[in-house]
Amino acid sequence: MLAMKNVRSRVNLIATLVTWMFILGSLGSLLYLGETRVSGSTSYILSAKVDDGTLYDGFGLTYRGTPGTFLLWGQFAIVAASGVLSTLRLKRARRIGHIALIAWSALWTANYLWIGMNVPMLWIWATGVMHVFILLCVMTRAGMGWTPKPKGPAGGKTEEVANASLSGGVAETE
Repeated sequence: MLAMKNVRSRVNLIATLVTWMFILGSLGSLLYLGETRVSGSTSYILSAKVDDGTLYDGFGLTYRGTPGTFLLWGQFAIVAASGVLSTLRLKRARRIGHIALIAWSALWTANYLWIGMNVPMLWIWATGVMHVFILLCVMTRAGMGWTPKPKGPAGGKTEEVANASLSGGVAETE
């Protein structure tokens, strides 16, 4: 039992570290693109060109013109807010944060896998596999933080108090 608890705590630690590295890396790349962006130009977070000159860019990760600027800063705000929300004690806020982070990670993973199918480059496939791992870590962190564990039997209540709530509110004592 103790060994299983130790494994869970290590998995939770790894998932949390990988998730926060992904959040901070995403915010850093979005901030960099936002600061260096020239109006009217196209900025890419994820793109690859094949030998014949065809450019494959990531869906939702390409920023063109004024709408691209709004998309970029909107994504920055959503990722930053989701990171904060996923740490709160409020169950609904925490779940919203986790769902948004899962969606953001899934967007990156799907884009890398889609570009990897069209552009046969080893680094794209390796990064796609890494993003599958990141997605699994984000989902693991969300699963472990979805609902806090109850403290002891009956959610931290003693057995008499738990029975009292079931029997109409009177605790039986001996």
